[in-house]
Amino acid sequence: MLLAEVEFNLADFLSLDIRDATDATLSAAGASKTRLTEMPIPESASPLLREAIGGRVEGAIFTEGGKATSREAAVRAAQQFAGCSIHAFRNSGGAWRSNPAG
Repeated sequence: MLLAEVEFNLADFLSLDIRDATDATLSAAGASKTRLTEMPIPESASPLLREAIGGRVEGAIFTEGGKATSREAAVRAAQQFAGCSIHAFRNSGGAWRSNPAG
């Protein structure tokens, strides 16, 4: 999951707009809680980001039903698809992949 690959906190991550992404960087929209305003996109995350954006040119990067993904929806998705909390993606170094929900 892309969240495991980036350094933004969850709120900053979910607020990313397509216009905040370039081929090489992501920029936080507004003041970031972590004071991080820009970060390089990890090479391993680039294909995931392109997939999330698709052919769109504006709007939220992460959507559900055409609307920006809410924190609650992200929490539910983590539990449903990986069987763990959303914070496990940030703290596991990818170990969550070995324990998918089934």
